[in-house]
Amino acid sequence: MFKRTFLIMMIFVALLMLGLSGCGAPEEAPAPPVSPDTEPPEEAVAPPAEEYPRSPIFLIVPGGAGGGTDVLARVVAANAGEHFQQPLVVRNVPGGEFTIGITEALQSEPDGYTLALTPSDPLVFAPHTVAPEYDLEDIYFFDTVSMGAAALTINPDLGFESVDELLAYARDNPNELRIAQSNLRFEMCIELLRDAGYEFVNVPFPGGAETTAAIAGGHVDISLTSVAAVQGLHDAGMAKILMTTVPDLVNIDGVPTIEDYPEMNEILGAIIDTPLGIIGPKGIPEERLQFIHEALRKTFEEDGFIAMANRLGLPAFHVGADAFEQQTRAEYEIAKRIIEQTR
Repeated sequence: MFKRTFLIMMIFVALLMLGLSGCGAPEEAPAPPVSPDTEPPEEAVAPPAEEYPRSPIFLIVPGGAGGGTDVLARVVAANAGEHFQQPLVVRNVPGGEFTIGITEALQSEPDGYTLALTPSDPLVFAPHTVAPEYDLEDIYFFDTVSMGAAALTINPDLGFESVDELLAYARDNPNELRIAQSNLRFEMCIELLRDAGYEFVNVPFPGGAETTAAIAGGHVDISLTSVAAVQGLHDAGMAKILMTTVPDLVNIDGVPTIEDYPEMNEILGAIIDTPLGIIGPKGIPEERLQFIHEALRKTFEEDGFIAMANRLGLPAFHVGADAFEQQTRAEYEIAKRIIEQTR
């Protein structure tokens, strides 16, 4: 009886163990087939580029308030806001023959929020004279804005009626007449006149506004400055413009141009005109560069901008980025040759 009971128990245990061995983890169900219409899982998306511009853009003027460059910058700013979708804020950073403002602009973060409107003087003359903390390789050239016409202006009390009379007096009375100027370009013009036998006392001022005040107040006899800075005095009879430049773009009733004086044109014609343009630091992102180019193009096409610039004696003049850079590099070489000649 015992043996039979034991045998039954052993068979039961064997059957139980056999059943347990077939009860492992269930197999994974196969993945359902992917339908051709099923969209693939989304990949990680890069964050969108920062909207530009999100705040006002600074337009540095490397001269003082009231000079020709400052006046032109304010004309640009007055017409550009709609196209930049933000205000252009003019910031005057004078000093160091215009190099302090240019240094600040070119050493700013290349994010498109700091540009400069400048005459070419601190780009082409300064590197040969004052060793600024930048060179042409640091500059992104956007476009020219204007060709600044120069004006040779006298105190009306002198009584001269023409440039020829003025030069004849200067030749016969060296270093008697005081001539005011406010930049390296006009300083070089005075040196070239000296080399040609016409000697003046050079009286430098920090900006066009101060030069204009000096001629208006009778503190100097002559000024060499932009038409924009002095035309108001001429119209009011407080100064007399004897000659202007850029005859194709600037004409003042009754005032001869440099082409009417061949000797003066030969002495000064290569450097007396002042290109003004907008620059920035290299490294601005490409999409922002394109935005700025397009905003400037639209600004320069505004009838209001063209009319205001022409009325101020700073006629609109645009050549494009590549030509602006090539023109500046060519002028750099001319400036180098003139400085070596006069020093």
